[in-house]
Amino acid sequence: MTDLRKAAEDNRDRIAHAENAGEVVRCIFRTHEVVYGLIGDAADKFVIKGEWALKTDGASLRTTAMFCQDIEEAKALRNVFGDVVQT
Repeated sequence: MTDLRKAAEDNRDRIAHAENAGEVVRCIFRTHEVVYGLIGDAADKFVIKGEWALKTDGASLRTTAMFCQDIEEAKALRNVFGDVVQT
């Protein structure tokens, strides 16, 4: 999980220093197939985006992470930026 933690730290810094934080968040989700939410002290992870992709070929996917205060924040991000379920 060290790589995910580093990615979450990098994303947190990008968002904190951005002129338009919302656009940075949208860009993060647009440019990665898989986005994990690291909950609390980063001991737990939650798939915000890319659950479908992980079932295919997880090795070649662009993956990143974001820190979330709790599971509710991670679920809210999934509701906005997560996968669209195709039927």
